[in-house]
Amino acid sequence: EMATRGYFYEQVVRVQFPTGDKDAGEWASYGGSGLVGETVGWCVFTWFITWMLTFKGVGLTGRAIYVTMALPLIMIFILAIRSLSLPNASDGFKLYVGIWRTESLNGGKVWQDAF
Repeated sequence: EMATRGYFYEQVVRVQFPTGDKDAGEWASYGGSGLVGETVGWCVFTWFITWMLTFKGVGLTGRAIYVTMALPLIMIFILAIRSLSLPNASDGFKLYVGIWRTESLNGGKVWQDAF
């Protein structure tokens, strides 16, 4: 939790944390935040694509749907083939699909942890 929050604050938005001593009664001064070129670039690129899709209308949006629908399915297929080709993948697949451990579902602790 703290590592991801620290990465977000330090690398993504480059927040400068406040300075000043609260114990001495000083006001905290906030340095602000900086812009990260990569984040700004991807944001501009995303909004440009969104603008192009809405500007050109239904025809271009329909063609974009082909890509946005097919690409995740292709990626799932590629990752499934890759994961099943790893060593001991057949044993893991048998454990995942083939063996039912219904006795572990009888306890209330399992369901309490699930919720």
